[in-house]
Amino acid sequence: MVSRKVRLLIPRDRGELVPIFFILFLICIYTIFELFVILPSIYHNIFTYKEILHLIFGLYIIYNLLGNMILCMITDTSTDTIICPVLLPPPNVKHVVGDSNSSVINHYNWHYCHPCEVNVPPRAQHCHLCKKCILKREHHCSFLGRCIGYRNIRYYICFIFWAWFGLIYCNALHFDYTYELVGKFSYKVIIACVFPFGAWLFGLLDHFSLLLSFICSTSVVMNLYLMFLLFKQFFLIYNGQTSYESVKNIKIYSMNTKSNIEHVFGKNWHLILFSPLISSTPLGDGMTFDIYNGDTKKKNELTMNPNSSRVEGTDGSDFIYRERVAGHYQISTKIKSRLRLLIYLHFLLALIIIVQILLYHIRSFFPSSVTKPHIWEYLWLISIFASICGLCSLSRNNLLLLKLFFRGVIIFGLGTILSTIIINLTDLFAYSKLKTKQQHEQQQQMFFGLPVLVLWYIFLAITVQVHSYSLYLANTLIKSWQPRQRQQ
Repeated sequence: MVSRKVRLLIPRDRGELVPIFFILFLICIYTIFELFVILPSIYHNIFTYKEILHLIFGLYIIYNLLGNMILCMITDTSTDTIICPVLLPPPNVKHVVGDSNSSVINHYNWHYCHPCEVNVPPRAQHCHLCKKCILKREHHCSFLGRCIGYRNIRYYICFIFWAWFGLIYCNALHFDYTYELVGKFSYKVIIACVFPFGAWLFGLLDHFSLLLSFICSTSVVMNLYLMFLLFKQFFLIYNGQTSYESVKNIKIYSMNTKSNIEHVFGKNWHLILFSPLISSTPLGDGMTFDIYNGDTKKKNELTMNPNSSRVEGTDGSDFIYRERVAGHYQISTKIKSRLRLLIYLHFLLALIIIVQILLYHIRSFFPSSVTKPHIWEYLWLISIFASICGLCSLSRNNLLLLKLFFRGVIIFGLGTILSTIIINLTDLFAYSKLKTKQQHEQQQQMFFGLPVLVLWYIFLAITVQVHSYSLYLANTLIKSWQPRQRQQ
């Protein structure tokens, strides 16, 4: 058993060992740098209880990071552990009238895998890199050399979360140290962060500054990438889909939000972030899945074309009407996709405020130049709940939630921002009258060589545009959804 688990750590494609070793290399570099360089510089080599807390918390992050990584790699999520019928699927599989080549119909039934020469369950797909069929296959992760599926997706998402959180924690620790060593905001700093090795070759950085710039640049890029992966996975979990099903617009497996979460993380989903060793088996067996209004959805998809197979009782005479309705839905889909993107931008802007507030409140653990949060920041963060309502309304076409989003953004989002701009206009006018750079630095707080007031107004201007366009799109959807709601 032990030797089999060890063999599972080695990917079938030996070329995937490179990204695995690269991840381990980065973990070692960040750990050594934060523990033996940053912490001694913050506390001046004085072993205090704060440094002990940082040490314990850092080791706890590494424990969760490596634990979830290893368990994700050694957990077998293929169909090798189940007995698949070779010739015929199980007798209890339901069939729907229609074209047998439909991706939805094939995905709903058991289907035959030619490379494996067996019938495999619904939502299982063959991976040409792993040479196996994977239960409820999500995708193949080249960084871990494994397919992500029914049994190990929990460890994969927790691994991403702890990697993202660990990078934020490291950035918070070494921000001031990096700022003092590299220097104030200038073109040299930009070159050093974007092209650290190029800056080193041209003599702009010494060896230690090269290492520091490499750590900072990789942490920022990886943080954004991991944040994107987390948003993507949470979106798929909320809709009860895999990546393949999202591309094919297959939504027949989506239940309520709690059920979708438990099908991925298990009943102990609220505890799994604390330790990878906490037992939380996903619901089901990976072969059978409940269908949400499945027959109705299939009938609607099969009757869109009068020349295709149809549900009994339909002669195709209403094809023109269905095409007009489909065109209306297509426009609505475009509006929803744009509104969803704006809501994600709202979340990203809110993340900036949250990080600033957190850095200010934990300044007692390490020195920080972050300014004190304003009252309007806390009021504006309430609009996040309105955006959550808006995001939920888009997947279910819920008019009530969309109206809550519209009103919440007006009151706590756009209203708060516009009030803040009007109240602080006098400060902006006073800043515009300053003539010399020394007057700017004396009268205003600086951040990376730029006045904090100007940076805030840039942030507020972007936020106003995001909220305004979101309200326009939401109002368009409300007008288009209201007649259908009244008819119902």
